Amino acid sequence: FKAIHDKYGKIDYLVNNAAYTEDVPIENIYNINPSIVDKILDVNIKGALWCCLEALQYMTNDHKVEVESTSENSVVNICSNSIKTHNASNIIYISSKVALQSLTESLALNYGKYARFNAVAPGLISSNLTSNRYSTVKEHVLNNTPTGKLSTPHDVAKVVKMLLIGSPAINGQTIYVDGGRTVGS
Repeated sequence: FKAIHDKYGKIDYLVNNAAYTEDVPIENIYNINPSIVDKILDVNIKGALWCCLEALQYMTNDHKVEVESTSENSVVNICSNSIKTHNASNIIYISSKVALQSLTESLALNYGKYARFNAVAPGLISSNLTSNRYSTVKEHVLNNTPTGKLSTPHDVAKVVKMLLIGSPAINGQTIYVDGGRTVGS
């Protein structure tokens, strides 16, 4: 963050997109390796927390959060629509993404005068990974999605861009990019 700040004089935007998961079948939850839990939480919530706090220091010209920013600073955390759909094989992953959504809301509430904090919650994304690894899940998702199609990385990027440079009135919100799958959840 310091190198970016030193080169450009300020940090305006942050997108926390890192994520990690391992499938943990519900019947094996009691035997889960603690290192798997640690890795999921380290990447999905702790990493985002530390990045948000570090970026926030540089989102004002004098590195002090006490000074209100007059620019359009914005942070977008990438969650998952699983925070509403609750896929049972990913309890730890879902918990980490619920925590990330809550972190986003807390930061928006407490630091909204310095930066806007929002989240994007994509569903299953159309990609090589979903075509190969999640073929049975993909069919279920498609059958339960009003649009009948998966979102693309481009769909998610457009929403992230809108939150980064869009209305200063949007703060503390989670936008679902999942073809309507979470409607009514």
